[in-house]
Amino acid sequence: MDRTAVFETVRDLIADITDVEDIKEESSLYDELAIDSVDLAELIFACEEEFDITMPEDKDARAAMMAEVKALDTVGDVVDYILKYLDALD
Repeated sequence: MDRTAVFETVRDLIADITDVEDIKEESSLYDELAIDSVDLAELIFACEEEFDITMPEDKDARAAMMAEVKALDTVGDVVDYILKYLDALD
């Protein structure tokens, strides 16, 4: 799956959560889109389901994944996060 397709899917998921329509890769999750920690968790779970990404069983790998999620700041960061895990599946 290419970056544009991932972005469009992430954009649609965010729009469903926030009711914001004007979403760009540069959009800040927290400042512009007003996503809180509950919304972020909902977004990550939706992305994991949509892109068939599963949490690792290993406790350290799971902790590393959660640290990455907490560091996401923009929609582009979410796209990069998804692409990283999709590439790892190939």
